[in-house]
Amino acid sequence: MPKNTTLLAGAALALGLFASAAAGAFAQATPAPSPAAKPAPAASPTATPAPTPSPTPFKLLGLQGSFDAGYETMGGTSAARFVNTTPSRVFDGSQGPFFDENGGRQVGPANDYLNKFDLQNANVALNINGSVFSGKIEGSFGTDANVIASNGQTRANSNLTQAYFQAIEGPATFQAGKIETIAGAEVIEAPGNSNYSRSYLFGYAIPFTHTGVRVTYVATPKVTVIVGANNGWDDWKFAGKKKTLEGALELAPSPAIAWTIDTYNGNDFAVSGNSAIFMAPVFTNRMLYDTVLTVHATSALTLIANYDNGTQLADSGAFFPTTAHWNGVAGYANYAFTPVYGISLRKEYFDDINGFRTGLPGGVLLQSNTATFNYTPGTNYIIRLEYRLDAADKNAFTYTGAGPNGRAHQSSLGVEAIVKFP
Repeated sequence: MPKNTTLLAGAALALGLFASAAAGAFAQATPAPSPAAKPAPAASPTATPAPTPSPTPFKLLGLQGSFDAGYETMGGTSAARFVNTTPSRVFDGSQGPFFDENGGRQVGPANDYLNKFDLQNANVALNINGSVFSGKIEGSFGTDANVIASNGQTRANSNLTQAYFQAIEGPATFQAGKIETIAGAEVIEAPGNSNYSRSYLFGYAIPFTHTGVRVTYVATPKVTVIVGANNGWDDWKFAGKKKTLEGALELAPSPAIAWTIDTYNGNDFAVSGNSAIFMAPVFTNRMLYDTVLTVHATSALTLIANYDNGTQLADSGAFFPTTAHWNGVAGYANYAFTPVYGISLRKEYFDDINGFRTGLPGGVLLQSNTATFNYTPGTNYIIRLEYRLDAADKNAFTYTGAGPNGRAHQSSLGVEAIVKFP
C-alpha cells in the first residue's frame, strides 16, 4: 500500500475511534433519544428495543465441493502425448497408462479425452468442525481421479483424495491421514486455479498427496512453520522403505505478499517393481526444493512465481546407475478487468534433464505459454476459455501422420465450466 494511502487510512481510523469515544462520553451525560426514526406516539413514550440477533448456529458437519467439466481440442493430433506414449498433458487431454509402484502392475489403460466433453472432477468434501478436534474427508469423481490416485489405490474414476484427522492446540495444528502436498502453486481442485490446464511443474515436478502426519505451528502472524513425515510421493501405503520428511516455512511480511519455501526428502521409487516377474522395486533418495511467491500488486493484479528443483539419487546396482535431475519455473499474471471478467497468463519452463519424470530418453526441455480468459457470472460459477502453446527442444510431441518422429510443438484450445457449492 502506498505511503500516502497508509497515512490516510490511519488518520481515518484515528478519527473514527475519536468520534466513537466522544459519542460514548456524550451518551453518559445525556439521555439517549428514541431509536425510532419517527417521534413515538404519546401512548408509547419508550420505543421497543430491537431484538438481539440470533447467533449463527454451529454446524458440526459442513459439505462443500465443485463440478468441473471441459472440452479440449489439440492441433494436429487426437492424442495429447509424447512420442513415448506418456501424457503431454497430465490432467486435460490424456492419461496413463498408470502403474501401481507398490505392486509393479499396470492398473489403468491409456485414455484420451480430446474432442469430447469430459467430467474431470466432481469434488465433494465433508468437513468435520470442532474447536479442538476436526477433520476432512474429500472425494474426487471423474477422470482427474485416475491421475491423482496414490500408489495402492484403485483407478476407476473415483478417488479418496484427502482423509485426515486434525487437532488444534493454541498455535499448533496436528494432522494425520492422507493430505495434499504443500508444494506447488496449483492445486487438485479446479476452482483453486486460475488456468484450465495444469502446468508441467504441477504434473511432473511435484507430488499430489502424502499419507502421514503433519504439524503446522503459527509462530507469529507473519511466520508459520510446517514439519511432517509420510510414506512418500503419492504413496497410500507403506512400501517397506524409509519415510519421507517434509518441512516448510510460510512468510507473510505484509497482506500483499506471501512466500512459501518447502522441501521433501526421503526414499522413493527409482525403478518400479514388477510382481509378475518377481522383480523388486528400487528405492533411492529423492529430494525436492519448492518455493512459491505470491504478490498482490493491486486489487486487480496478482503475480505468482513457482520454482522447483528435484533429484533422484543413483542406485549402487545396475538398474538405476545415474542420478536424475529435474527443475523448472513458472510465472503467473492474473488480472481482473471487472469482478466478472479476467485473464490469467502463465509462462513456464520444465527441464527433465535425464528424462526421469517424463520417460523421454535423453531428457527434454519443455515450455508452455497459456492464456486463459475467465468469466465469473456469479460466486458459484466460472467459465474459462483457454489457448495454450507448448514447445520442446526436440520432436517430443505426437502428431498425426508423423509416425514415431513427432514434432517439437503442440497447441490446444479448451473451454471449462465450473460450478461450486455452497
